[in-house]
Amino acid sequence: MSISISPETKLETPRGMMRLPSRDDFPAIMSASRVPGFNDGMTWDPPSSQAQLESSLASTMIDWESGVGFAWTLEARNDKAIIGRFGIRVEDRDAHVWSIGFWIHPTFQSQGYATEGATELVKFGFQSLGAQKIEAAHAKWNLSSGRVLQKIGMKRVGETHEGFLKNGEWVAEYVYEISR
Repeated sequence: MSISISPETKLETPRGMMRLPSRDDFPAIMSASRVPGFNDGMTWDPPSSQAQLESSLASTMIDWESGVGFAWTLEARNDKAIIGRFGIRVEDRDAHVWSIGFWIHPTFQSQGYATEGATELVKFGFQSLGAQKIEAAHAKWNLSSGRVLQKIGMKRVGETHEGFLKNGEWVAEYVYEISR
């Protein structure tokens, strides 16, 4: 299964446009990741420098070019403010299983942007990637992410006590999925 998606591919939400990540996003990423607790439920730590962001952006582009993962930055339609980041990556090519993830800048949390972006991401997965199933997971204490996943039609199917390592300790996660 070889997937080729143009880097020019944009996804529209009711209030924004999802576009390929770029260096223009770095100030928003740095400011979001400096808010206490922002990164606690994510596998990545706050970047210590712009060089780390350059490396992450390069990895994003490699994933895009190889067809294993696609990421978008959500910008507000009215003023181009950076709202957050959304991504989808393959988990099992043979079974057409993909997983999604997202984060919203703290300035824009609890305003429905995560639901808008995740809705478009799932549509993209089924329509453009041929996904048969899309999965997601979140730290068990992150109830806001769970509500977003439920709003877009995902069902909680389990939990794992060793979801991901953070500061040397396992973070337990709830696991969700939606099928085509």
